[in-house]
Amino acid sequence: MTRELEGKVAIVTGAGRQKGMGRAIAMKLGEMGANIAVADLPKPMEGYEWYQTGDWEGVQFVAKEISLLGVKALPVRVDITNKILISEMVTTTMEKFGRIDILVNNAGGGPGVGPIVEMSVEDWKKTIDINLTGTFMCSKAVLKPMIDAGNGGRIINISSISGKTPTPFVAPYNASKAGIISLTQTMALEVAEYSITVNAVCPGNINTQLLIAECEFLATMEEITPEKARQNYVEEVPLKRLGEAEDVAEVVGFLASNRADYVTGQAINVDGGIEFH
Repeated sequence: MTRELEGKVAIVTGAGRQKGMGRAIAMKLGEMGANIAVADLPKPMEGYEWYQTGDWEGVQFVAKEISLLGVKALPVRVDITNKILISEMVTTTMEKFGRIDILVNNAGGGPGVGPIVEMSVEDWKKTIDINLTGTFMCSKAVLKPMIDAGNGGRIINISSISGKTPTPFVAPYNASKAGIISLTQTMALEVAEYSITVNAVCPGNINTQLLIAECEFLATMEEITPEKARQNYVEEVPLKRLGEAEDVAEVVGFLASNRADYVTGQAINVDGGIEFH
């Protein structure tokens, strides 16, 4: 593979799950030659321990995997709802590598689930804070060193097809992912003059740990088995298979490269043909 990102530095948030999009994205960018700051939670979310997040052990393991690719990897503790930890993530990356060229806002989740009429404000806010506000705060923190360096840059936000066509029982997730698309387009307009592109990737039914949790939740809501919920996801896809984390990573790799110099403000579906807009 051509190491077209040789000498570049990328931060990938939410990269501590072994079977997650963040890890696949970090590995792809490492294969392309970038040095990677691998960022995720040091421990499960307080009050949401049931929700399968990355952890410090996972972050360190992914960093070791990336280092075997012949690039440098930096494990970083971060909670993207905490602006102090975000600032420390950026500072630590700059101290280690001296630059930041790429930010992938992959960290996200949907702990607020269930019918709107029964949903607590706390669960609503938690999901919005992670997905939308976290993407905003990480982007804001990275933009200053990118702009000051004058070398252009890439911000790639992981949204979802749910941000275009919502599904029931996950209202805050749908709203936050739609917000990410709008935030992406706004940022793209604001930073174009600095040769910084901002795009969103909208995955569909991707075979990750999060999808397993979603199948278990839907099984309880629809009174079916988790296996049936999973098969329903497969049947929804015109290509009749679940996506893999690597499918998403390939698109992120393209957007991070010079091949995507003229692509900005876009929300690209990676969903096997479910969503057409």
